[in-house]
Amino acid sequence: MINYKWDNNEITKRYFSCLKDIIKTTDEVKKNNLLIDLDNLKDMIIFSIMKLPNFNKETFSTKKYLDLDREFIQSETSFFQRNKIESLIPKIINAPIKLINCENSYKPDNMVEESLIFLDQINPKLRIFLENTIKNKQLLIKNNLRQQSCAGETFSLTDCSYFKILLNSSSNAFITLNHEIIHGYVNRLTKNKYEKPNKNILYREVASLLTELYANEYLFENKLINYDEFVSNFQNVFIVNSYYEIELIDILFILATNTNYKNNYFDAKKIIKEKLKSNPNYDIKVKELTEFPLKYYLIYLYSSIIAINLYNNFKKDSKNGLKAAIDIMSNITLDNEEKIFKDYDLNLEKSLDEFIKENNSMVLKNKSS
Repeated sequence: MINYKWDNNEITKRYFSCLKDIIKTTDEVKKNNLLIDLDNLKDMIIFSIMKLPNFNKETFSTKKYLDLDREFIQSETSFFQRNKIESLIPKIINAPIKLINCENSYKPDNMVEESLIFLDQINPKLRIFLENTIKNKQLLIKNNLRQQSCAGETFSLTDCSYFKILLNSSSNAFITLNHEIIHGYVNRLTKNKYEKPNKNILYREVASLLTELYANEYLFENKLINYDEFVSNFQNVFIVNSYYEIELIDILFILATNTNYKNNYFDAKKIIKEKLKSNPNYDIKVKELTEFPLKYYLIYLYSSIIAINLYNNFKKDSKNGLKAAIDIMSNITLDNEEKIFKDYDLNLEKSLDEFIKENNSMVLKNKSS
């Protein structure tokens, strides 16, 4: 594989130029955009260029963490979204999903070239976007020696995006690369709409997760992965960040939306104890509730089911499937959520049922072969 690296000198120059512009500008909108740029550039320099370990998780009390979850629900989600999530959580808890365990064996030696071919098939503009990313030295691919929890990151600035792909045995680098490229492309189209706090944030992963499903198909159809991996990758779009953590999500969602509970250790413990009476899977420690914010979980839960819904609607039409996902992400507002769901035939409860049925059929087929 070609050695893909960022231009570190250019990134450092951009950081100081951005800092200078923040000091000079009096335009609040421009300043806020520059502050987002500065944060991204700072993270790129500290954790990727200087390679310092990431110890920046703030230490709060349990109450403070849970207060932030409640603030997120109130300021960054809509009534429409909360209703959907409230109906989905019990369905996921009781979902009879059959799982398959499979090691990733995909060899990433030619993944950039393969990605250019794949992206050209679903949208030629995406191929050009990746080509320009490579030309401008905005793609970093490196071995994940520190075993960081993420497989890839997108750092979107006002005028461009930088991408970091970490190679490891636990994730498929081809799928990761295409997931991240879609983030950068959508951020450019929407003027970084999903980099800022707003009530559309739960749609942030729709196009990227849908692209994972199409990328997985591409790998299987071109004999780059076997059937076991195809099924495993299909599952992971939903399983990893939603199904595996659904009991945690349930408790965090109750605490964030039900004002009858106080956001403290004792009420959290009380809910866990009540849940345990009927379900042993709620054997959760209160400290686990503060490992990741509710925002992280709900973005992936909500986006993944919409992505699965679009995958079902556009099963053999990846071009129009991705176009629909990008249209939704570009145009969704608080005023048109219900209309967009109707226009694009989005029925999250039904799509979850269809996913479970298809997944279980694929797992059983694998076992019988």
